[in-house]
Amino acid sequence: MKRFLITMLLLSVFMVVSCGRVDTGDTGDTGDTGDTGDAGNTGNTGDTGDTGNTGDTGNTGDTGNTGDTGSEDCFLEKIWMAPESGWDSWYNLRMIGEVVDYSDYEPAVIVEGKVKLAKRGINMDFSDGVYYKYQNQTILASAFEYDFLNINHRAGTAVVDYYDMMIYFDKQLVPTMIENGVSETGFAGTITYRRTYLDIKFNTASGQITDQYVRKNCWYAVSAVGEYEEAEQVYDDTPIGAMFGCFEDNIDVSTGEILKMMFKGELTEEYEDILKHVNRRPDGTIAQPEDEEYMGVCDCFEKDGETKVDCSVYDGPGGPEDGVCRPNPCKVDEECVPDASEDDGYKCVGDDIEEPDDAE
Repeated sequence: MKRFLITMLLLSVFMVVSCGRVDTGDTGDTGDTGDTGDAGNTGNTGDTGDTGNTGDTGNTGDTGNTGDTGSEDCFLEKIWMAPESGWDSWYNLRMIGEVVDYSDYEPAVIVEGKVKLAKRGINMDFSDGVYYKYQNQTILASAFEYDFLNINHRAGTAVVDYYDMMIYFDKQLVPTMIENGVSETGFAGTITYRRTYLDIKFNTASGQITDQYVRKNCWYAVSAVGEYEEAEQVYDDTPIGAMFGCFEDNIDVSTGEILKMMFKGELTEEYEDILKHVNRRPDGTIAQPEDEEYMGVCDCFEKDGETKVDCSVYDGPGGPEDGVCRPNPCKVDEECVPDASEDDGYKCVGDDIEEPDDAE
């Protein structure tokens, strides 16, 4: 039942990535909350911001590996997903499923993934996922895990604790790999990994979700990037890792095609890297804290799901973020350091600013 009822939550949490500012969105028809153990589908959580420009994933021409994508000898071998030495934080995903428009949902038939974060001590497995086609130009491989908390059937309320990793890449990549007869790239897809808490309300008689509110959204990691060289051309800020596919059933990754792919890559947990990633605009500029579309590493909201509150004093699901520098209130090219002598308890330190002596 949970697999069926999560449909609208998936769509709504995806909108968090795609649109630019928080909106409670459309709760849709979320089905039945089931028995006392399951609060049902959490509905559409609305839009909590834009993950920014996916950057340059490199040349989609010659991807390097000349493996055969069109024969019966192509297999998604799990050993391929092993992380490279030197990756402290990383992810992988092996998924086979139908490509659907982002307004639909069809669970992938095979989902095996993992995220490991060194700093946060996270080692999470994923067994649910879906392939989305977004605006007919981007493919999204979404894997997710979630749990229902504080279910109150008398009041018709619950909390959803939701993790997801979203890998995205240009739709043209797959036809290019097919045309060139290759199965593997020398670069990864762009990825975000986050945790979201949502309040939901449901009809105690019918079990249908009546409303939902994003309370806390935290970006835990994004793609680590570096230089990628192909055909004597160097591409900057390219996600580190690789993608592999068996494309015997594919033509152009249209809706309804079955996609068989594996992904792996390095992750960064650095606040500055996350802020730059989630605040990068399509033109390459970076939104700053004074801009309306700016997102912090964590954004917290009142019970209405719209009014932002300081995450250090937030008292909703998931609790506050520790320390005055979480989320970072400074510009993306500055470091936030605790400073008791300042009214706000912190100081923004740039290249031309001397770090305070009592910074921790």
